[in-house]
Amino acid sequence: MNAMSEVGEFKMTLSAYGGLNKFNIDAYKPQFIEANKANGKAYTRFEVGKYGNFGLNFGPEYIIQVTDKIIVPIRAHVGFHIMMPPLKFKAYYTDQYSIYDSGESYDECSGSFVYEVLGLNFKLGTGIGYRLGDNYLLLRADYSNRFAGFGQMSYGSGDARATYPKKFTSLDFNIGFAFGLD
Repeated sequence: MNAMSEVGEFKMTLSAYGGLNKFNIDAYKPQFIEANKANGKAYTRFEVGKYGNFGLNFGPEYIIQVTDKIIVPIRAHVGFHIMMPPLKFKAYYTDQYSIYDSGESYDECSGSFVYEVLGLNFKLGTGIGYRLGDNYLLLRADYSNRFAGFGQMSYGSGDARATYPKKFTSLDFNIGFAFGLD
């Protein structure tokens, strides 16, 4: 959802976003394994739930009028976001005494220790818009960099304790309608 105030070709825009994303465990697996090496288990795979986030950003946006039907918006936004790490986290290891056919057992983190985290966010984005009547159909791409600020980014007890990074980057794609760009 976006809102804007116009001054010539420059506009000040406000955007709200929310999402549920897959957590890229492969990027953080080495850190997790190292942190849990003391328990002597060799984890072979992980099951991690999705993390949620939502926020509010504000900043300048410049609209390039390519033709009477096509525009290219360019924006730079800063703002706040709230993020919640995945509620599900299982770390599997080979266990000759396992009661499961696969011969694996797992350690599991409890979601009851998850806290929401308030942080800062900045976005750099562009897109392309096509005029449909008085409105535009917009396809956008935003590079986002989210910094966790206040709150707990680790949870669990016993052998399975997940510690999540305090910085997330993403490339977000979205499609929607823009009203009142003229």
